[in-house]
Amino acid sequence: MYTIVYSFIVKPGKEDDFETSWLNVTKELYKNHGSLGSRLHKPTDTSYLAYAQWPNKEVFDVSSNAEKSPALLKSLENMKDCCYTIDTLHKLEVAIDFLQSNPFN
Repeated sequence: MYTIVYSFIVKPGKEDDFETSWLNVTKELYKNHGSLGSRLHKPTDTSYLAYAQWPNKEVFDVSSNAEKSPALLKSLENMKDCCYTIDTLHKLEVAIDFLQSNPFN
């Protein structure tokens, strides 16, 4: 599994628009580009961290270079317009995966 970690600094008042656009981008990448999805975290009022998961680096690379639909391009543009900065913090190969969906019973 391949994971990308992103940091976003969002313009005040644009948080809801950013979250909507981020979700639209994430759904499009999941439905049409081979992504395994992503999670968005909010450490402060206007900063966010996200990690996106891909089956492997090759699928991520193919998706990065693939033609993007008008809907995806619009959502990406809207997301960028909401932000002061968007940074890629890490590109990681998973060494051990023991993340669970449910607590141990």
